[in-house]
Amino acid sequence: MRFAIAFNGEICNHLALRAELQPTAAAPAWRGHSDTETLPADFEQWALRPL
Repeated sequence: MRFAIAFNGEICNHLALRAELQPTAAAPAWRGHSDTETLPADFEQWALRPL
């Protein structure tokens, strides 16, 4: 699944969210350290679908 995102905010716990993805092998090959990059990976892992 692919997502496009425009985001202006801050996910304070994004490092903890990334850490949750690591043991499940659901973490992508991270390209950076941005909280915005964490959001689509979480959507895909937890089966959240856009409206």
